[in-house]
Amino acid sequence: GIPFGGGRGLTRVFTLICSTDDRGHLHTLARLTRMFQDDTFVPRLQEAEDATAVKEIFDEVESELSD
Repeated sequence: GIPFGGGRGLTRVFTLICSTDDRGHLHTLARLTRMFQDDTFVPRLQEAEDATAVKEIFDEVESELSD
């Protein structure tokens, strides 16, 4: 982790939303918020071996939200 966010400890997970419009940005932000409410999501991301594994975790958790 790196020190980021006003002295609240180390930050280990960052997300970047690249959206061209407010509606898309808010939709993505809402989905991410729901994903981060899953207690296993962040630990799984932290244990991921590479970018492919991270994408698979995002895809899996997002598909569970759609069900």
